[in-house]
Amino acid sequence: MSQSAMTVGCPHCGTASTVDMVTTNGDASRPDEERLKGRRVDCHHCGGGFSFYHY
Repeated sequence: MSQSAMTVGCPHCGTASTVDMVTTNGDASRPDEERLKGRRVDCHHCGGGFSFYHY
């Protein structure tokens, strides 16, 4: 597994926040790549919390 990051905007204030995401190596025996994953993000600017979902 490797770690990657993505920048998303806070829905409360619009400030960019970095979200760390774990990616797999593409192994076909791992059906997790097709599952929706989520992560709670706390904005460093306004303190608002939101959920970020990705495949």
